[in-house]
Amino acid sequence: MQVGCGCVNLGSASNTASTSEQIKLVRTAIDLGVTVFDTADAYGNGSSERLLGRALADRRQHVTISTKAGYVFRPRSSHEQRARRIAATVQRAVTAARARIASTDGDAPIGTSGPGGSYQHQDFSPAHITAAVEASVQRLGTDYVDVLQLHGPVVFVPGLLDELQGLRERGLVRRFGVGSESVESAREWVGAANLDVIQLPFGVLDPEASREVFESARIGDVQIWARGVLGGGVLAAAMNDIDSVSTHPKSTLIRAFADIATQAGMGIDELAVRWVRRHSHVSTMLVGMSSRDHLRRNVALSELPALPDDVAAAIDSARSTFEQSPGDVR
Repeated sequence: MQVGCGCVNLGSASNTASTSEQIKLVRTAIDLGVTVFDTADAYGNGSSERLLGRALADRRQHVTISTKAGYVFRPRSSHEQRARRIAATVQRAVTAARARIASTDGDAPIGTSGPGGSYQHQDFSPAHITAAVEASVQRLGTDYVDVLQLHGPVVFVPGLLDELQGLRERGLVRRFGVGSESVESAREWVGAANLDVIQLPFGVLDPEASREVFESARIGDVQIWARGVLGGGVLAAAMNDIDSVSTHPKSTLIRAFADIATQAGMGIDELAVRWVRRHSHVSTMLVGMSSRDHLRRNVALSELPALPDDVAAAIDSARSTFEQSPGDVR
């Protein structure tokens, strides 16, 4: 099992790190042995690919670049991205100031906007995907992408990957994949012809794929890339402050896992990563890289042995109790 880095926040307007700091972060990942970088054309409206390409300019032959296509968006220029980053910094300062005021006079802080235009409209027509890939390789500064994933398709489209074989013949794409948003979607796509990779949410909080998708992937010789190993940051937050997850629908289960981790002498993030390592069907485990310290810890955890049987059994027992009575896990 190899570790890969998800690049959703790379180049994002919400990322306060400078461009040079983000480039150093990517290169640190390579120095730590990371060889897979998972991005998408819609991440930062093209900014993630552009920054990743700069970071990998002299190391392209040593890494696997996976990008995604399927969302319709307007690419932002580097000048516009810098302007949005400044605006986001100002917005955070205003929000923090309002929060301080709210603590004394009861006013609610200003909310933040949603994901915006990058995640509203999809187009999986061969013409759009072809144009998207051509734009991606330009932003990435490369001649090809190792893996092209369909980005969160809502419905299964039979024969779509057959229609995209021209991209492979042109040398623009080496392998095809699907970035599924759910186990249900992965179940539909995993048997598709010409599929090489299926990416899906999988972790100690979302174990359903192991029962429904893994065997089909094995039969079809499809690689499984697991994301959300730490529950999208939920488990890391719980490790810092267990009360921060009190409103999460699986809060009682998270508390149970935290207790199990403590008894086993490890953090809940270690528990989660080592649990995934028990599943040999997973070829790549995608982790975040918000900072170099965060990156180093995630990579170090990925190198630890799989979780012992007794700890895994305790996790199974806690999950069984939760599924029977979600509010009663203690």
